[in-house]
Amino acid sequence: NDTGTQNRWLWAMGFFFLQALSDSANDAIRTIDKLTTLHNKSLSLFDDLSKRQKTNVLKVFNYIESNPIIDIQKTAVSLEMSYNTASKIVSLLVEKGILQQTDKSGKARIFSYSEYLDILRKDTWSILEAQSRSLPEGWWLCSSSEEKPAIVLVSFLSCLLSLLSHL
Repeated sequence: NDTGTQNRWLWAMGFFFLQALSDSANDAIRTIDKLTTLHNKSLSLFDDLSKRQKTNVLKVFNYIESNPIIDIQKTAVSLEMSYNTASKIVSLLVEKGILQQTDKSGKARIFSYSEYLDILRKDTWSILEAQSRSLPEGWWLCSSSEEKPAIVLVSFLSCLLSLLSHL
């Protein structure tokens, strides 16, 4: 009957929404844990620096945590420090393995905090994998073949919303 089909369809929509919400929350917690571990590991690399060096290095380090792809000129301007100071700090962060030169745009060299970006990229794709594994047994609950595409669309949109929420 139509009421039963509609109820099953609404149940499926609700299930996928709640599953996406749960997966997103768990994914966010894992990502935060990984980023915190990386942050602490990176900070420990600055223990051998003088207090003056450490102050400027921490300015740049905090900056790259919110801007993981940088060039020296824009970083120097944003942090109100000289180009030479920013360049020395970026070189130090490259030596310590935190930054890598990833590209060159004209005269500007582009550096990235690759390990940080890898965590964000990996955990974003894990949502889609989790969604594909979370479908319940017998999730094709609709009685007619015309309604099955609607369920597939709901599943797809749920995955897409989860993905977009992490970008």
